[in-house]
Amino acid sequence: MNIRHECPMPYLSFSVTAPLHLHKANGCKVIANRWSLAGIWLEHEHGDMSGDIEMSIPFQGVEVSFPARLKATETPGHNTFHDLTVRQRETLGAFHQGVLSGRMVSTSDMIASLDTPVDLVPMGETEEEAAGRAKSKPRLLRIIWNAVFYLAAAAFLVLFLGGQIWQRLSHVQLDHARFVAPITA
Repeated sequence: MNIRHECPMPYLSFSVTAPLHLHKANGCKVIANRWSLAGIWLEHEHGDMSGDIEMSIPFQGVEVSFPARLKATETPGHNTFHDLTVRQRETLGAFHQGVLSGRMVSTSDMIASLDTPVDLVPMGETEEEAAGRAKSKPRLLRIIWNAVFYLAAAAFLVLFLGGQIWQRLSHVQLDHARFVAPITA
């Protein structure tokens, strides 16, 4: 009887058998046939692949390539991915899900994974947030400021713009007027 223990999120640890091309800067080219979203397993004859590599994913006759970094683990031949960006994780994840589901990744899914925005917003806490201090004015001061601002805006609209409208409606300007009257003798 074979018993396999899985982590709570097994889609992160399932290894797939699909070609993943790795290119080192020194010209060494390796095809990893067993990999997961966490890392890759290489045969012992491939040598040490830790460090900076160029990873290529075969996709519909072309290769989608991006730089990656591998870090060796205690297990011989096993390397983990280190510091992958959002785009790299999404692209690798789309290919991984396609292999797991047995369906080819659609072009729109691959384009969507490549168009995933880069980490624009840092998700870490600032020192003020960690200390529990918020940088905001007291609520009463914000209420007074907003009331004054909106009253000033309303006064501007009523007095200036309303005055302009009232002047145009109540007064007709005659710069070049001409009076026509019959002459009586």
